[in-house]
Amino acid sequence: MSSRNEEYFPHYSYGRILYDPRKSDPKLYEPWWSLVMCDRGIIDFYSWLCLKWGMPIDKATAWGPHISWIKGEEPINKHLWGFKHEKIKFYYSNIVRCDNKMHAWLDVWCPQLWVFRKELGLPEKAFNFHLTLGRLR
Repeated sequence: MSSRNEEYFPHYSYGRILYDPRKSDPKLYEPWWSLVMCDRGIIDFYSWLCLKWGMPIDKATAWGPHISWIKGEEPINKHLWGFKHEKIKFYYSNIVRCDNKMHAWLDVWCPQLWVFRKELGLPEKAFNFHLTLGRLR
């Protein structure tokens, strides 16, 4: 794991890990998902900036402010699934990206999530994590 680029990831925050979001709703439930639930203020601030820059964002997402770190991947070490982590610290960029022309997001650096993925027996990803701001209008 490389060290954090302090210029690209200058800010940090904390979130809480949520396993199996929407498990209580069988119509919307998808197994083996996990999110880091984040501070709404980050999304509010960057959405406001994007609006000022002429790039309005619909911040209404299905999950709320979050970092998706497991997306439907069944872990090898299932006995670790659902372990409750108090807080997780993550660093985020102040550069808004919208490379796919549909969503806006901030890149996230969080080595603890890579460690958790490894402990669960999940493969390394070819990309880093991100905090979705919302859909571009």
